[in-house]
Order: sequence, then C-alpha cells, then structure tokens
Amino acid sequence: MKKMPLAYGPINSRRFGLSLGVNPLGPDKVCSFDCRYCDLGLSVMTMNKIRKELVFPARAEIVEAVRQELRKNHEGLSAITFSGNGEPTLHPEFEELVSDILVARNELAPQAKLIALSNGAHLDSKKVIVGMNKLDVRVLKLDAGSDKVMKALNAPLVRRNLSQLLTGFKKLNNCVIQAMFVKGAIDNTQNSDIDEWVELIGMIQPAGVQLLTVTRPPADSAILPVEEDLLYSIAFKLKKRTQLEAQIFGT
Repeated sequence: MKKMPLAYGPINSRRFGLSLGVNPLGPDKVCSFDCRYCDLGLSVMTMNKIRKELVFPARAEIVEAVRQELRKNHEGLSAITFSGNGEPTLHPEFEELVSDILVARNELAPQAKLIALSNGAHLDSKKVIVGMNKLDVRVLKLDAGSDKVMKALNAPLVRRNLSQLLTGFKKLNNCVIQAMFVKGAIDNTQNSDIDEWVELIGMIQPAGVQLLTVTRPPADSAILPVEEDLLYSIAFKLKKRTQLEAQIFGT
C-alpha cells in the first residue's frame, strides 16, 4: 500500500485539475468499504478497531501540513481534495477539519475548490453532513443499483444498504456521483445492473456524474477494466432516461 502523507501533491488529476490531497487518516488504509477494485488493497482494519482503537492524526497537524503545502504550491491550484487512505469522513473531527482548511484555502489559495471523495456511508452523522455541506464539491460513490451488487463489489464493513445511502445523499445540498464499472470476478455492467443504476441516479438527480473504470487493478485481483465504449454507452442510456450528462474517465 502506498503511504500517503497528511497533505500530498499537488498532482494533475484528470477529474479535478491540479489538486492538493488531504489525508486525514494516517499511513494505513482506514475505510468502511472494502471495494474489490481499491488500489490501496483490501481493508484489514475492522470498523470496531477503527472506532475504538485507532488514533487518528491530530487535527492541528493535518491543517499545518496543508498550510505548508499551500505556501509552496498555491499557483495554478484548482482543488484541495479530501481523500487519502480510505474514507475521510471517518476522522472524528471531520467537520472541524473542513472549517479549518476552508480558512487556509481562503487565505492561501482562494481559487481552489474544496472537494471530498466519500462513500457516503456516514451521512447518518449530523456532523459529517454539516462538514460535507461546507465543501464546494461532494463526490459520492455509487457503483451499483442493487444491494446484491453493492455487497459483492463494495463489501461494506458497516450495515448499509442502498436505501440508507440514498437517504443520506438527500441530506446534502447537492452531490456529484462517481461510479466505477468493472468486469471479471465481479461484473456490474450487465444490462439489468445498468438499468437499476440509472434508475437510482434519476432519483438522486446529482449535480454531476462521473463514469470510471479501474486504471490500476490490485495485483492479486481478478477485477478488470471495461472498454471506454461501454462507459459511453452507459452515459448515453443515462442521458436518454434522465437527461443527465456524464463525464467519461476511461483507462
């Protein structure tokens, strides 16, 4: 697993431009999903350990790391992105971190959008909702249109189903949906899978949709990327049924 510092980059992101990453989770993978395509590898830390034993990086330390990077790399920066080694909203002071980094952004890189990549599993927490709604952009994962496919592909470590996720999504001001389509040992690209996924997107009515496939499958994984043509086909079906446009990010 790659060891990310508390602030890393900036890197040229296909989706967000020149982006400074924020890792509020420390050196190990800390996530409430165990997605089978994750380039960090499989989750080895249980939610019980995360909640009861894990010592998260100190809020002040994270903010200072971000400030140091912004002082060096603010020119041309288009995004400051909460992601890192897993699910950023698991940090117990996520809301306060967002507020602190907004202050740093406004001082040092006011042109940069503040973004979070999240699986949306913790939107039952009022503080997480408040923190997410302070961001400029909220990008939420939705790879499946059925609980069966979500369980196989995302392997949640918390008790969440799609109905619960959608209830959480609706508590946000708006969101961008990112969807990872794969084939191989697990396949979420059958016609019925896509139809169910499109129906959910129509219910959410997100501010944007991003279609992706794996670019670096885990070495021991039987997960494979899909052809870019298939992503365009999914985007066409989405547009036809919901009038929503999708951005394509293939291999």
